[in-house]
Amino acid sequence: MAGKGPTAFYEIEVVLESGAYLPEGWSPGRVFAVPGSCPLWQLAEAIDLGFGRWDLAHERDFTIGGRRIPGSRGSRGAARLDSLGLVKEDTFEYEFDLGDSWVHQCRVRNVAPDVDELWDGWKPSLPTAIEGWGNLPDQYGRAAWSDDGDED
Repeated sequence: MAGKGPTAFYEIEVVLESGAYLPEGWSPGRVFAVPGSCPLWQLAEAIDLGFGRWDLAHERDFTIGGRRIPGSRGSRGAARLDSLGLVKEDTFEYEFDLGDSWVHQCRVRNVAPDVDELWDGWKPSLPTAIEGWGNLPDQYGRAAWSDDGDED
């Protein structure tokens, strides 16, 4: 993007590919409407919430163009989406909880400087889930909220 033009808006499809407690055959996904001015840590938190995560005290990383970029709050997680040069059909990876390694494949479905092209003029101020599919596994493999995780 040359100069200081308007922020682009992105439509990003995110599919959960693997994780410590992901049942075989499951591949839930979400589509997010994201303003280009969004820092990566905000996108990471939106993905985590969109995938039903409740314990957010874990490290996060993006791998974009072969480069690992922290997705947690802080100066390095502050990289803005529109500074990454992403175009339609680009793919990248998002990993939540580097220990349990919940890996998501992300694909840029659309990029538009004019939101009329994407969402009839609606301008998201934060990354927002706008579509989704599939069952979401509990991040610790619990079957119910009362399950304490102990096996008898």
